[in-house]
Amino acid sequence: MAHRYDLLIKGGEVIDPAQGLHGAMDVAFSSGRVAALEAGIPATDARQTVDASGRLVTPGLIDVHGHYFEHVVPWAIAADEACLTG
Repeated sequence: MAHRYDLLIKGGEVIDPAQGLHGAMDVAFSSGRVAALEAGIPATDARQTVDASGRLVTPGLIDVHGHYFEHVVPWAIAADEACLTG
């Protein structure tokens, strides 16, 4: 079965002030780009579906919080190992 989309984020609260969007919508991606943004996109249209019910879906929001105090506290992580992979 051929799928229209690679990934579908379904049922989240989409907030995009730049486009004046705020509401329950689905976001579908194809080849790494947003291919559809609307309510009710069938899960069968996507290769992979993520249920975002009860969650916010926003473009460009990145959590830069981290515990990078290596060798200082026991719960810290090594910044180079966590951030410079690839």
